[in-house]
Amino acid sequence: MKEFQDLGYSNLPASRLVECRIHGVSPDYIRKMRAAGFEDTSLSKLVEFRIHGVTSEFIEDMKDMGFSDLPASKLVECRIHSVTPRFIKEIHSAGFKDISLSKLIEFRIHGVDKKYIEYIQDLMKGKEVSASKIISMKIHGI
Repeated sequence: MKEFQDLGYSNLPASRLVECRIHGVSPDYIRKMRAAGFEDTSLSKLVEFRIHGVTSEFIEDMKDMGFSDLPASKLVECRIHSVTPRFIKEIHSAGFKDISLSKLIEFRIHGVDKKYIEYIQDLMKGKEVSASKIISMKIHGI
């Protein structure tokens, strides 16, 4: 309790402390998330981060992939849909180096992966195909 108070979370009910303990929101985790740019984050948001696997390492890895200063909601959305640095590298290697995070999330939602992109590129005989077109083709069963 003292460490939580030292971090600015005072007068916490026992139920909130239990929730933090259950989900792994420790003082150490809070310090790491603050160092990653989430200084004034509520305990509720930190619990949501832990539930979905948002860690300081994930945030740093996303920054390394070119996605810095992501809001909390986008980080959670990435984790929910498994948009990981590994997936991003896979999509980059399929020719989509400047793809937006929103399109990467759409790719995951609709099941577009490197293999499908390569299939469509082969089907289109080398013509450039946009991310939106690939998603549309996947939705329509091509």
